[in-house]
Amino acid sequence: MSSEFDTSLPSIRLLQRYVKEKTTITLRLNDGSTLSGKLLWIDPIFLCLLDASEKNILVRRDSIALIMPQ
Repeated sequence: MSSEFDTSLPSIRLLQRYVKEKTTITLRLNDGSTLSGKLLWIDPIFLCLLDASEKNILVRRDSIALIMPQ
């Protein structure tokens, strides 16, 4: 996994927009479970969701199968 973001990639730009707009998203993980919350930040390894109970959840980006905005 790269240590730098390639902001020319549409996926990175979209995730950055979700952070800026405080978009609520649902993640489907590789194991089939789901998580929902507002995307707070992304880095090359993790992203951080703020769930409905105001808890920060760190999710490894390589464990995500699908990202859906709500």
